[in-house]
Amino acid sequence: MSYWKAKPKYLAAWKLPSLSWLWGLVVLMTSIGSVVSAQLPAELLEKLADQQFQVRETAQQDVLGWALANKDEAPRILLSCLVKNTDPEVKFRCMRVLEALARSEYEKQGQGFIGIQMRDEMVRLPDGNDLKAAIRVTFILPGLAAEKAGLKVGDLIVGINGKGWDSPATDGMRQQVMGMRPTTKIKLQALRGDKVEEFDVTLVRRPVTADNPMLERLPGHAEKAEKRLWEQYFEQWKKKHQPGV
Repeated sequence: MSYWKAKPKYLAAWKLPSLSWLWGLVVLMTSIGSVVSAQLPAELLEKLADQQFQVRETAQQDVLGWALANKDEAPRILLSCLVKNTDPEVKFRCMRVLEALARSEYEKQGQGFIGIQMRDEMVRLPDGNDLKAAIRVTFILPGLAAEKAGLKVGDLIVGINGKGWDSPATDGMRQQVMGMRPTTKIKLQALRGDKVEEFDVTLVRRPVTADNPMLERLPGHAEKAEKRLWEQYFEQWKKKHQPGV
């Protein structure tokens, strides 16, 4: 038998590892790397208790940046720090970071909201002869999506993402916006003067007063209702991320 045709026994018994085995090894190494990289740097934790106020402030922002980059592991690690660390200042600042982390998720929950008061109208657009259902902006809530996007009282909204509504348009628009999540980006078309302009709007979370207008007439009630919703969410959020859960 030719030498080249005969395989040594040790070569005949040896086989290349299967692709599934190799892939499993890659996943394992990646997971190990993720756990290592997710650890809160010890120097940041130490700076949270520094004697200088500005150092503590900067460290808190750095911890928040780390937490936002490691959202899966950060809540568990920070909650563990609250239990294990005895320094009140470190506990306080870890809690502030946890609140900011939870708030970033909270603001994405619920229904979308633009932040206007409105009424139905019919309008004839500059490039058409037919009347079209439109929405007159009668009031803009300060600090919310509409104001940030540049909408003004008197604008006539005629569509979202290029599509309008049948009359009454306010019902169609309200349901459409409520069906979207906060932080959703939309393009809103509105007639201003004799020109249809387009506005980039980032939806915010629908406030409790949108469905309970009476709360606005009772001093402090709206704020209390919003605070209660947030506190309930935060408590559930912390329970969800407790170490060992």
